[in-house]
Amino acid sequence: MKNPKDSVVHCYETYKSWSGFRALLRFDDFFERCTAGEFEASPWFEHVKSWYQCRHQFDILFITYEEMLMDLRASVNKICTFLGKELSDQAVSEVMRSSSFSVLNIDPLINWKCYFSPEQSQKMDQLIKEKLMDLPVNFKVWE
Repeated sequence: MKNPKDSVVHCYETYKSWSGFRALLRFDDFFERCTAGEFEASPWFEHVKSWYQCRHQFDILFITYEEMLMDLRASVNKICTFLGKELSDQAVSEVMRSSSFSVLNIDPLINWKCYFSPEQSQKMDQLIKEKLMDLPVNFKVWE
């Protein structure tokens, strides 16, 4: 599960890449429209909540991107446990190597902090609290 702030940025960059949309919207405008639910990708909260509510029915593991960044080895082991699989230390190390930013071609420096104003961050924090307050998930990793 990805930080909803990073999800907004990802959606913005995706929309920006579409011809016709590129010149129409600054991030500030996109943020306001997205948090108002005007874009297809914006019901992030409802999406997460609905899957969380049926996690036992469909055997869904919730793990955050930030958890993986903080301790990838523990995250790989958590996924293995969830899947009922055991991996050797060497295999876990290989999974970790294959999941690195350089291999996945991800720039770890591009994140919501490069886009959000302090006010937008506070607005999103409030939305997270309002919309997901009844989920027992550790969202502190997003602070």
